Amino acid sequence: MRTELRGVASVSAGLMLLAPLWANATNGYIAHGYGALSKSMAGVAYALPQDALASASNPAGLSLLGDRLDLGIDWLSPKRSASIEGNRQITLQSADGEWRGDRIAQFYVPEGGYVHSLNEAWSAGLAVYANGGLNTDYQQNPYAGFGSTGNAGIDLAQVFVSPAVAWRVGARTSVGLAVNLVYQHFKAYGLDAFSGTAFPGPYSESPDRLTNQGYDSSTGLSYRIGWLSEPLSGLTVGASWQPLTRMSKLDRYRGLLPDQGSFDIPENYGGGIAYRWRQQLIIAYDIQRIRYDEIRALGTPIQPFLDGELLGSDQGPGFG
Repeated sequence: MRTELRGVASVSAGLMLLAPLWANATNGYIAHGYGALSKSMAGVAYALPQDALASASNPAGLSLLGDRLDLGIDWLSPKRSASIEGNRQITLQSADGEWRGDRIAQFYVPEGGYVHSLNEAWSAGLAVYANGGLNTDYQQNPYAGFGSTGNAGIDLAQVFVSPAVAWRVGARTSVGLAVNLVYQHFKAYGLDAFSGTAFPGPYSESPDRLTNQGYDSSTGLSYRIGWLSEPLSGLTVGASWQPLTRMSKLDRYRGLLPDQGSFDIPENYGGGIAYRWRQQLIIAYDIQRIRYDEIRALGTPIQPFLDGELLGSDQGPGFG
């Protein structure tokens, strides 16, 4: 099987063109912060709740916000490109070159949140926010030499609807819980070269569910728990954790994504510290980890494909 797959090494390298969706953004495809105030400070939020989107990072922060409504929209104009070299084979087919994936130049990502103080101890809120907005669209298809037609690219978007509550345990400590109702959609196109079944293929476990299937959607349910404390006046510390979110499978792309269309949302957690000096200066620091490595579609490299694993199989390749 390894000998047969050498003939498609040049095609497999093309999968790397999908990587800009995750690799070149600040936090991959997950936003670096939620709410305009958080984004304006590099995304810090674990210990510094500033608006009603705070529950997207740390739901315990709702206890410090009172009553408020916040609406916003992000305008993104990312530059997406890829470079491949050393890819030419004996057949003279090649994906070598510099490729521009930003035919769609601008994206608009809305968000909103509301928080209401129920009494001295309890607060409740609702946040609606999204991840994505960095999809690729290569007008010049890098796989044209292998039989692909039209543009090539992928599109991923995720929307979170998150009701949350926060409980002020004492005068200086709060805990919070947000429930995440998640919807995502995904589309891949222009990858015809991977759907062939003739020698040296097949390349996919389900070649008819690999590309050009339009949008497919999936849903999931998860939660985020948070903690926030003010040990000294003006000094706050906080932390939160969101477990891996199991999403229903993207069946239309079961021939592209590992484990027959699996595309879950990674576990993420972090903590932070913030200090307010006389209401004139705020110093804040956050640290965050996103476990992309535990999601097969994201963390698995291309190597299993070269070792004989088909696209879409249980141990198939991901975006690395």
